[in-house]
This record gives sequence, C-alpha cells and structure tokens, in this order.
Amino acid sequence: MSHLRSLITQCCHIGASDDLALTSSIEAAIAQAKGTSKRLGIWLPNGNVTTLAQDIALRLSAHTSQPSAADILGHYLSFFAAGPYQREMQRIRQDLEQLPNNPRQLHYRKFVSSFGALNWKEKLSHDCWTFWRAWYQGFLEGQPIDWDLQRRIALIGDAVWDAGPEAVAAEIERIRAEFSAPRAGKERFPKHEPKSVSHLIENRIISSASLQGLAAQVTHSIDRFHAETGANALPDALEPLTALPALLLAVTSAIQNALSSETIASETEDQLRAEVGRLNAKVAELEGKISGLEAVIASLPKSEHKGILHLLAQTALWGSLAGGLWMLSGEDADLRKRYESLIERKEQIRGLLMRDGLPQTQVEKSLRPAARPGRA
Repeated sequence: MSHLRSLITQCCHIGASDDLALTSSIEAAIAQAKGTSKRLGIWLPNGNVTTLAQDIALRLSAHTSQPSAADILGHYLSFFAAGPYQREMQRIRQDLEQLPNNPRQLHYRKFVSSFGALNWKEKLSHDCWTFWRAWYQGFLEGQPIDWDLQRRIALIGDAVWDAGPEAVAAEIERIRAEFSAPRAGKERFPKHEPKSVSHLIENRIISSASLQGLAAQVTHSIDRFHAETGANALPDALEPLTALPALLLAVTSAIQNALSSETIASETEDQLRAEVGRLNAKVAELEGKISGLEAVIASLPKSEHKGILHLLAQTALWGSLAGGLWMLSGEDADLRKRYESLIERKEQIRGLLMRDGLPQTQVEKSLRPAARPGRA
C-alpha cells in the first residue's frame, strides 16, 4: 500500500519529491550498487535486506511525504522469491543507470517501471484492488481517472492506509460515492460563463492537453518564484495565481468526462460551462488585483515590489496563460476582450514597476523620445 500511496501522492503533486534531490540520491545509490554488487544477497523471510536495497529505500523514502526506512522498495521486493528478486534488483540497477537527463521525466519512468515489473492484473486481482487496476489502466489508455478524485484518495488519512488494503478499498468506495453525488454547494459565476463550450468538447484531446500544460506551467512558475525569492507565499496582488492549476484541471476533467458522440448532453455542457465560469472568475480577480497595483506602487515594500516584478516578468507563464485562455474563449468576443485586458494591464503594471525601481534620471531618460537620425 505504501508503494501505491507514494505513486498517487506524487501524481497529484502532494508532497512530491524534489526532482533534483532525488536525482542526487539515486546517483549515490548507483555508486552504492557498484560497490556492493559482489555481495548482493536475497530478501530473506525473516526480513533481512541487502545493503543495496536498504540504501536505495532509505534514500528514496527520505524524499517522500511519509518516510519509512524500507517501505518503498522493501515491502515491494518482499513478495519476490530468490530468482525473481535477483532479476528485479538487476532491473532496478539498470533503471538507475539509465536515469534521464531531464529530472522531470524521472517520476513517469519510475511509475511505469514499477507496474511493468509485475503482472499487475494478476497481482492486483483481488476485489480490494479494483480502484488501482482502473487507475493504472487509465494512464495506459491516456484517460486518467478524475484528478480531483485522485487527490481526495491521495489525502486519505494515515490510520486508514496503515490498516491495510481492505480498509483503503472501503474508504475509496465511500469517497467515490460521495464524489459522484450532485455538488449543489459549488458556487457558480454566470456572468463569467462562456456562451458555448462545444469547441472544447469537439477538440477534447487538444484542449485538455493544452489546459493540463498550462496548469503545469503555472505550478512551475510559482515553484520557481519560491525557489528564487525564498518567499513562502505569493504577493497578495498575484495570489489568485495559486488557484489556477486546480481550476484548470477541473475544466480538463469536465472535458475528458464528456462522452465521444455527435450529441453533447446538456448536463455535460452545463457542467463544463460552470467550471470555465469558475476559472474565468478567478482570472477576473487576478486582473482586478493587478490593476489595483497602479495606485499603490510607490508605497510597496521593496521585497513585495521585487516579488511582483519577478512574477510579471516570467514570459513563459504569461505567454502560456494568454494562449490557454484564448483557446478557452472560442468565438466568444467578450471573453477574448477580458483575456486581452488581463495581459495588457499586466504589461502596463510591469512597466510602471520597472520605472519605479530606477533612479529618477533613468526614468526621465526612458520616457524621452528617441533622437531622430541625423539629429544631435
């Protein structure tokens, strides 16, 4: 269970491992493997474990949300007899030695190899593994289970996980039943809802991929902000950005849940329109807060001034946002104007912030018209 929990937790970006730190740890494990390969033993019934397996397990589990010495590899390997164990250890070493150049590919490779190493349909044949079979099959078919549902399951409490597969299966069924119930409490924002969403459903593959990519870009930009500034939170004016990834994935989920057919069910279209409306409401809040900066730029603390400028200057973030929102608008002219207004105001405020940070002589020089050719 700990292995599956680690995978779904990282898929949902909850307590996900630090890619770079994990890379360093695996490289250390490779060195350990080369130093102990001659003494490689087998997993014994009494729970003893080889130096290599223990070392890798310790290093990997140190970077997950619930560290436990040999849980990640140890429990998994405990099901293998001597022969299969040796083959599995060889596969692990090969995986480590073929580490991708891009650390962000690491989780996907680990996810696929973890299931590929066993006959997962046979091994997970008991009823208590029903959800996990569907979960993995969804990835194979490119139609993952609803991300909100995955996140709810990843957040199941420690006590349930520790109680074993049957307890986890019962809790998953309870969550799925609750998740499937009508969500009457979700607020709607009619004035922000698009006139039509048919273009999103008709082009579900492109639209869902684009929105997932945008969600990842926003998350990456926020992570970059934290890493480069050392700040624990975004400046208040840009705080709405933190809500965008979840809202984008909610729209993606609604698109993916639409059946492939010529006729779009009215309930499906209504749900998608509502999700886009929630996203648009947050975008409108973001624009409002950015516009409000104009009146307070001079009084901003130096650290906040620097933080806001750091985010507004991230070309990849705002370029991706502009492209994703433009795709969402379809032929809705009003929505396009709103989205253009956001990017326009962002540029205006960025210019004001840059001028505010310059000495007055440089500001005056930057505002002075350029000299025409042939003139002094």
